[in-house]
Amino acid sequence: MPFFSFRSSSRTRSKPRPRSGLLGRFISGYVWPYRLRLLVAACGLVLFSLTAFAQVRMLEPILDHGFSAESGDTLYWLMGLMFAFSALRALAYYWQTSQSGYIGGAVFRDLQNVLYRHLVTHDLSFLQRDSTGQYVALMTVNMHVIRSSLSRVFVIMLRDGVLVVAYLFNMFYTNWQLSLITLCFVALLFVPIRWISALTRQAAQETQKKIGDVGKFVDESFKGLRQIKAYNAEKSRLRFARAKFDELFFWNKRTIYAQARALPAVELLIGLAFACVVLVSGLQIREGTATVGGVMSFVVALLLMLQPVRALINVNVDIQEGIAALLTFYRTLEEKPRIRDRKRASALRVSRAAIEFRKVCFTYDAGFDVSLLAGKVEGGFSSPPALRGLSLTIKGGSKAAIVGASGAGKSTLVNVLLRLYDIDSGAILIDGQNIADCTLHSLRSHIAYVSQEVGIFNTSLRANIALGVERIDEARLRHAVADAEAEEFVAELPRGLETEVGERGFRLSGGQQQRIALARALYKDARLVVLDEATAALDNETERLLQKTLDRVMQGRTVVTIAHRLTTIQNADCIYVLDRGTCCEVGNHHRLLQNGGKYAQLWNRLAGGEEATRDG
Repeated sequence: MPFFSFRSSSRTRSKPRPRSGLLGRFISGYVWPYRLRLLVAACGLVLFSLTAFAQVRMLEPILDHGFSAESGDTLYWLMGLMFAFSALRALAYYWQTSQSGYIGGAVFRDLQNVLYRHLVTHDLSFLQRDSTGQYVALMTVNMHVIRSSLSRVFVIMLRDGVLVVAYLFNMFYTNWQLSLITLCFVALLFVPIRWISALTRQAAQETQKKIGDVGKFVDESFKGLRQIKAYNAEKSRLRFARAKFDELFFWNKRTIYAQARALPAVELLIGLAFACVVLVSGLQIREGTATVGGVMSFVVALLLMLQPVRALINVNVDIQEGIAALLTFYRTLEEKPRIRDRKRASALRVSRAAIEFRKVCFTYDAGFDVSLLAGKVEGGFSSPPALRGLSLTIKGGSKAAIVGASGAGKSTLVNVLLRLYDIDSGAILIDGQNIADCTLHSLRSHIAYVSQEVGIFNTSLRANIALGVERIDEARLRHAVADAEAEEFVAELPRGLETEVGERGFRLSGGQQQRIALARALYKDARLVVLDEATAALDNETERLLQKTLDRVMQGRTVVTIAHRLTTIQNADCIYVLDRGTCCEVGNHHRLLQNGGKYAQLWNRLAGGEEATRDG
């Protein structure tokens, strides 16, 4: 399996690409834009290799002529030339290192940009198949494997390939008989190379998959650390951790052992080749058909060639790792979003912000191969419909409340209204326009949304409030802060609105986070406002003050409140009671109590001391 265990639906799964096509696609898409720097790096690598070869080639004239009494100034010229080659080699090394490093870093950045854009713009259903830890690992570890593996392949294949060719040329020029012997042994090296490929391919890919599994485990452990400590579950989690780390170690060991088993065969062939060369060259010197300088030049070239030959053999492991990482990268990119603008989609135009649901049906796993979701399901199952022919109408400019027991479909109603998911059948209309025929950007630009998950980001308060806005209107922002009853605590912060709130807003209390989320919705100034338990984390007094403010600033807007605490929606113009995905009651607070139906049961439970249950 490639790198991490990401799964695709049967509709989008494709056959594995041939390696040549995969590498060609990668090079043309991400490496070729830096072709000038690539040319400089390649020239540096070639020059680096040729200067090393030239220094070896000079050994013969130095040994045969440089130390003789008649040499005169020849030795000084040869030493000067050796130093010049060293200086040129140092310059070539700088060229290839700096340019290769630049290209590697730039490609790494481009891959991360492409993958992040793809993931952020993808459907929620796709992103929920795997844990956050696996996507973080995909963005970091996977990208690093591609960068480091293919960078090493480029450098080793070009630099060491040129060295091997140059040394072979020198050896044939010096002594063709010895070169033929060497070439025969070099050809035999391809046998263990193929053996290495067969042994390391599965081990390398399984190792990368286990890295993803470990990332997933660590991510869920840290997210659930509060529960682990509260239930004294440290020991059990440590046992799970050891099992995960042992699996990763096992496949790491398999990769190392697979390579280690083949390398002794390579070394034996190299040793046998060297012994044969020494034997034959000794006989040639004895017979006078070769000089000591020529043999020394040949032997040094052979010894120096062995290191690049080893490097070329070992680069197969890098190729296998890079191919596996590229397969995962491209398979992820090939998963196209299902929720996107239709052809000829038009911009949504909102005036009254009236909402209508017409016989809306929706099931969360509709259209997906359920057995592939998150790797958690073996053998499919069918989830019950979340919405079953839901029909309701919300007047423009009114305050509407959606209530119901847990699982009634309240949060699902919001999800499909924002087109976070597409419905299976029916229609959702805003001011008579089917939202499926409108662009996603225009739809969401007209809706201000405050969810149960506040969504505070690790940046300044200002940036959190003006989320998605490039040019901030300072006056409007400060009005939003004041209307959200956040002005007092913001003023007490050391840097005010410039204060960094930390990861997931950990420097703010729950109530402060919720007020910032409300300020964000107020700053957006949209005609349609959706509040999903927007005041749940506030104390009673702050909630009462904020409710008065909301009643004032929301005048003329359509406000849809997903209510779990029924005391917050008594003054709603209309209350819609959901039950198992349908709307079973409609009316204001007093009328619904008089009817004695579902709403009255929920209210009586609340009045009896039980809290209304939260929707999942």
